[in-house]
Amino acid sequence: MNVNSLFFAIRVSAIKYFLITLLATFGLFTKVAAQATVNGYIKQENTGTAIEGAIITVTSKDDTNLLGYTTTNEKGYYSIQFTPDAGEFVLKVSMLGYEMRSLLLVKKNTQQINLSLKEEISNLKEVFIKPPRISQRKDTISYHVSSFASDQDRTIADVLKKMPGIDVQTDGTILYNGKAINKFYIEGLDLLDNKYSLAANNISFKDVNSVEVLEGHQPIKALKSTVFSDKAALNLKLKNSAKAKWLGTVEIGTGIPVPLWKASLMAMKISASSQSLNLLKSNNTGQNISTELKAHTLEDLINGQDNNIERGNLVQLSQDVPPVNEDRILFNRSYLAAVNTLRTLKNDYQLRTNISYINDQLKSNSQSESAYYLAGNEPILIQENNHNIIQRNRAEGTAELNKNTEKIYLKDKFRAQLFWENSTIGNTGTSPNEQYGKTPYHLLENDLNWLKVLGKNILKFNSFNQYSYLPQELVVSAADQALPFTQLANLRTFFSHTNLSYGQNFSGLAIDYQAGVKLNIQDLNTDILQLPASYPVKDSLKNDLQWQLLNYYLKPTVRYNTEKINLTLALPLNFYDSKITNRLTAIMLHENYLYFNPEFTLFYKFNPFWTANFRTNLSSVPGNIDRLNQGYIFRSYRYLELGNSSLSIERRQSYSAGLSYRNPVKSLFASLSGIYSPTLFNQLSQRNFSGFISVGEVILRNNQKSMWRLISRVSKGIDDWQATAAISVNYTSTSGELIQQDKLLENKTTTLQLTPSFNTDILSWCSLLYKGDFSRNSLSVSGTANTLSLHRINQHIEMGLILSKKLNLKAGVDHLYNQVSANKSVSLVFADLGFRYIPGKNIEINLDCTNLFNKKTYAYTLYDGAGYTSNIAMIRPANVMAGIYFRW
Repeated sequence: MNVNSLFFAIRVSAIKYFLITLLATFGLFTKVAAQATVNGYIKQENTGTAIEGAIITVTSKDDTNLLGYTTTNEKGYYSIQFTPDAGEFVLKVSMLGYEMRSLLLVKKNTQQINLSLKEEISNLKEVFIKPPRISQRKDTISYHVSSFASDQDRTIADVLKKMPGIDVQTDGTILYNGKAINKFYIEGLDLLDNKYSLAANNISFKDVNSVEVLEGHQPIKALKSTVFSDKAALNLKLKNSAKAKWLGTVEIGTGIPVPLWKASLMAMKISASSQSLNLLKSNNTGQNISTELKAHTLEDLINGQDNNIERGNLVQLSQDVPPVNEDRILFNRSYLAAVNTLRTLKNDYQLRTNISYINDQLKSNSQSESAYYLAGNEPILIQENNHNIIQRNRAEGTAELNKNTEKIYLKDKFRAQLFWENSTIGNTGTSPNEQYGKTPYHLLENDLNWLKVLGKNILKFNSFNQYSYLPQELVVSAADQALPFTQLANLRTFFSHTNLSYGQNFSGLAIDYQAGVKLNIQDLNTDILQLPASYPVKDSLKNDLQWQLLNYYLKPTVRYNTEKINLTLALPLNFYDSKITNRLTAIMLHENYLYFNPEFTLFYKFNPFWTANFRTNLSSVPGNIDRLNQGYIFRSYRYLELGNSSLSIERRQSYSAGLSYRNPVKSLFASLSGIYSPTLFNQLSQRNFSGFISVGEVILRNNQKSMWRLISRVSKGIDDWQATAAISVNYTSTSGELIQQDKLLENKTTTLQLTPSFNTDILSWCSLLYKGDFSRNSLSVSGTANTLSLHRINQHIEMGLILSKKLNLKAGVDHLYNQVSANKSVSLVFADLGFRYIPGKNIEINLDCTNLFNKKTYAYTLYDGAGYTSNIAMIRPANVMAGIYFRW
């Protein structure tokens, strides 16, 4: 029996015993956590008319614990599940205009309680009714924007950051109770696909009435009852005054010490039959407007991660990103244009187009010292003083025809991307040189999904095709060399994925049979010209490879869905046929692989507040052409890389579990999740140094990497203070192996991060915001006496003051503390000040002063396998900007 067969047999046995143990444990657990159900109808006493919207609550006998709540539907029906904490409980029914009913009930598994409410007319004194900040109806939670917004806010993203349960990350990704949202709608329509930062960062909060969270959202209507989703979607509900007419904003500003500018124009029209959002932006103030075009949700609704093909540049000249607000260190000149339209057509069709273009010029000056540990020796140190200039152009266009009904789903999406990027890096460090790199990227893609409901069964067909081309170039001019050397490289990739599936639906049970084929063809051509004799390689300077991977698979899937339990078990069988052709040597390597990659998911709802989930999967995935190069490739002037003629295989296990709590009535949200992922590789990276030059190679040797991660977040709305408090804890540990200077080193990195935040509008004239980021990072390398632990603290406090009806002030202070090494640390304080004068309802005049103390540099350290790099980045100088903002 070969290694693959042995590994396959071990995994099958492990899965079998694991599932038996899991199901037995789960059966015992569900018995312990027995629940009760109460349902019935609520009607008017005299007429017998159903009462819609009556509030049903279940509390403990002493009325101290809320056990569950719901509302009646249009037929007056309600059903509520809860876990009794004693033998008796209280059922309450209330509705404005009716007498409240309260019953003491005895615990039973299921009981039906029908009640009639008597109309009640009360003479009330004049009162001020303050609506709740958060309300819930079924699976939809509504955040009332006016209850969270303040005069310091401008866009809906500013307000989202204050809402309990919602987290907006620095890159614009929106999380709900710890999980990324799967859709972002405006009035129920998906205008922007996955680039929702265009809306969040530009739509005025004054045009939004509420933000709806659609829990457990399944975007494909035909799959709503069969394919469970544990992710939420966001929907912006606009005010009536903001619908069916053109709205927009204009901002213009200028400043010193150098000619600074910022300008933006946004125009939007949202109606029932069409939507349009168009944007023009430009600035050189350090604001990275390219993040507004970031794709946040990459998972395909039907094929999951199957069509997410990773594309990395052959030449890697990008610099490390400092752990500091990007607008502090970004020296930019940026222009952005985006046109987004959606139109509803006849027969439930929709046509959406999204076109964008961005031009960036980025400049930076930095210093770095890289240290690479060697077993029993002092680390190798390499210094670099870099002056970088990056010219970047990115154009992208998509057109999608979509139909989404209860019976049929159709999506045909075409996408084209054209990226051009030129980088120039001047280095005066250990090896003075100048690098010039061209890293363009071009892509054409079509994604067709068709689904039809046939009675209780479902037929699906998917076809995904993508072509990409990377013609890239690196030119290095060294100070001690008469002529520069050049690397020419290009990578062409064609990927196709076609599958057909047929699903049968029974009572709570669905079985899906899917068969598909994937084809991945990659051509790699590289050539290094005029390489200096000082580099430690003399041959293998060319690549002319073709790799073809054909993947046939069968994927039966069983889904079991009830109101409390959602279970999915997929048992895919994959056959891989790999052909690697080296045109330079006329040698072809043909290999076949057969892998069983099971997946199991369990979602359990204890009650309306608590839910839990568990996921596990075992996967064996062939690599790509990146590690097949049998000739050297320069990634940068000092890093050469050589692959292996055999295909890399990753055998990955993943186990994750999560627990979440959400109580919108009490504005309390909490989540806890953990993941453990060990991965077995058949290839190992090794790195050797010759002076400042690092030569990486890949050798055939089994090795394992593992990753542990634990994430917890709690957020609480405090209505009396108009406040939201949140805290997140993140622990990550990764370990692996690397051969460095012919010695095997085991390395382990750990990160513990604590991020508290608090915002409040406790006074009508004063708002307060606090954000903290406390982290400890450590690196340990076997065979060395070095264990490096570094602490980092980032704190931001911001205060807003309303000085008069027309004038307000915002003051902010940032405190940054970094350990650069065991014996060295830096501490910085930034101060910002801004004034906003409001002469009219829709116009503002702004004066903003940033980096008042005129700090110059920022130092930080990042880990890199069995080594680290300490960097010093230049900070933007003190700026003063004056501008005008107009909204119509």
